[in-house]
Amino acid sequence: MENLKNFNFAEFEKVLDLEIWRNEENPKNQLRLVFGFNEISERVMETIEKAFSNCSYFESIVIKAKIIDQLSLTKTFGPPKPETDQFEEGHRMEISNSNGDLLIYSFEDGFHYFSRFQKDLESEISSLEGDLEELSICENLECLNLIRNLPEHLKSLCLVPSDSNIPREIFENHIILERVLKNQQLFEIAILEKVSSGIRRSISIIKPDPKIKSILIYLSDPENIQFLISTQNGDRKSLNYKSTGSNTCIVKTHGPTYIKSINQNSRYRFFEDLKKMLRFQKSEIESLRLDFSNLNFFPSPMVFEIDDSETPIDYDLVEKSNLEFLDKFQNVLKKLRPLKIRELSLRCVQEGDLRTVLEFLEPGFLKKIDIEYFCDFRNEKVSRNGILTVPYPDRRSYPRTLELRNVSKMEQWMLAENLEIEKYRILTPIQNFNIAHFKKGKITVESMSSEDVVFLKNIFLANPSLEKFIVQINQCQIDVSLYHPDFLGNPVIASLKAQAWYFQYPESENYLHIKYNVFQSITFSKVHSSVVPAPNQ
Repeated sequence: MENLKNFNFAEFEKVLDLEIWRNEENPKNQLRLVFGFNEISERVMETIEKAFSNCSYFESIVIKAKIIDQLSLTKTFGPPKPETDQFEEGHRMEISNSNGDLLIYSFEDGFHYFSRFQKDLESEISSLEGDLEELSICENLECLNLIRNLPEHLKSLCLVPSDSNIPREIFENHIILERVLKNQQLFEIAILEKVSSGIRRSISIIKPDPKIKSILIYLSDPENIQFLISTQNGDRKSLNYKSTGSNTCIVKTHGPTYIKSINQNSRYRFFEDLKKMLRFQKSEIESLRLDFSNLNFFPSPMVFEIDDSETPIDYDLVEKSNLEFLDKFQNVLKKLRPLKIRELSLRCVQEGDLRTVLEFLEPGFLKKIDIEYFCDFRNEKVSRNGILTVPYPDRRSYPRTLELRNVSKMEQWMLAENLEIEKYRILTPIQNFNIAHFKKGKITVESMSSEDVVFLKNIFLANPSLEKFIVQINQCQIDVSLYHPDFLGNPVIASLKAQAWYFQYPESENYLHIKYNVFQSITFSKVHSSVVPAPNQ
């Protein structure tokens, strides 16, 4: 959309008045037109309003322009409407001659979007694809063949620019299409699939790698799924799936922004989209992040008064929602080849949840496991301006403890290199789960004894790839036996708050440095002999 010719009003009006947009065979709400303009005037906005009223084919009309007549914008749409559950604050109006469809104005990255919100649209296509059918009007009316997706009956239009003069059917040839797809990624493949049924069939045979780079799935509350996906070329898209009923939902896409109402359950729609995006993935995915914190469902911890009349929080609903989501997520992963995930990040999970995900990751690719709780102040009273806040109640759905005995035996775990577990206490005794192979790590254990410290010393001395591993201690049971010659012996460096030991790796100039912050944490790291102090220094 960068090289857009600035249209004059007559050309613009002529394009929007073309008969092809009124053809009965055209699917509804399936086309975006893109123009360049010096200024968006009142006449331009009136023409846009008329076009949406006359033709249900337009999903949006996008104009790249530096100037828009703000007075005319208010005159056409009325003053900005307040924010609702479905819409952000902004300009919107009902489209005449429609079934209650709305015309919504938004501005993003230098482009002005005039988009249709269709209330009763039943979608059978991926929500990701909904905004990808695009016709860039960049020179004149003859360049209408730049359209990326038109109905089958418009045989005269092509997929590529007019000067190439290549008809769409050529791209249904497997050899040609396979070469084209080598340089395409998720969003471009989604565009090509919608050009024709022939290309769609060929893509299902070729199975091109969408080259997904990162995935973030966030359950902000039991009715909302927020989804962010990016590809290796830097493109990204954000989608929000929000339930509006038992079998209806709204899918809001950012980049650019548009909203689609769908007569399907939000989770069904999400998992159908996810399956379609991941079905051909072959390359390594840099990160997968799953966040089950449901933070929007709970009141803010920073409350300053207790309201006894407040509706009790339904923790069972959150717990049920998370379990159902993981069950469906597992069903999706079962149907795919094992994913090559480099970094796995999980928020508000238990051991069974971690096993569910790890089971479907290809061993050897996972380098980092990151598990995190969220800070909710539930066991604290925080003073702000001299007023004590009310902590969260204890949440059965969100225990702060983890068991890792079984999951740490999995091959995916054993081949990972980095481990970070934040704001959880690990109940599994330190000698009963596997951490000896990690290069880096940070965890909190429920308790630790002098015997546990010696155990860790021995396993990390057997791991020459160790860089640094921190163990924080909730209930410290380390006693004076730690200083016995059969344990660690006397520290090389000692104070009331911290002590340090150094043990040489076999046949190496490196040493294992053990630093004990008394009653709080113990750190194991590899250092060179040049930094090791002399005894009693």
